[in-house]
Amino acid sequence: MSNLKYIRIASYIVVVAIFMLSLRSVFMSPPKLIVSNESPHNYENTISNIKKAVSSNNFRIIREQRQDNKYSIYFCNFSIAYKAIKADQRIGFALPCRIHVFRTRGKVIVTTINTKNIHHYTSINIGALCKNIMNSIDAILEEALI
Repeated sequence: MSNLKYIRIASYIVVVAIFMLSLRSVFMSPPKLIVSNESPHNYENTISNIKKAVSSNNFRIIREQRQDNKYSIYFCNFSIAYKAIKADQRIGFALPCRIHVFRTRGKVIVTTINTKNIHHYTSINIGALCKNIMNSIDAILEEALI
């Protein structure tokens, strides 16, 4: 085989590999950073349920903020927050935990940061702690939205 054939084969392989990688990025979406759920309850009951669930899951409400059709609940479990900050101070941008409730198109939507996937968007990787935090938030949402 001549060198020209090897070059053509190598070029073909490179083009196919680039094409396959581009298809991968089209069909495989990045992990979700935001968790969003529709509440089966009305706006005020959803807010009330979340507050109760936060407390019953060993978190403390730090602040509440109402803006137009959006209500934000900021909460924290101080021992978990201490461990997270001790592991990596940069996690502070995601603290305290927060859940947002808003109305749109006749629906009540509840959103929060998905801490399990935070390392995909930042260089912060505190491992199992992020999963534990998200498991707690999942428990809060499950309790509030049933």
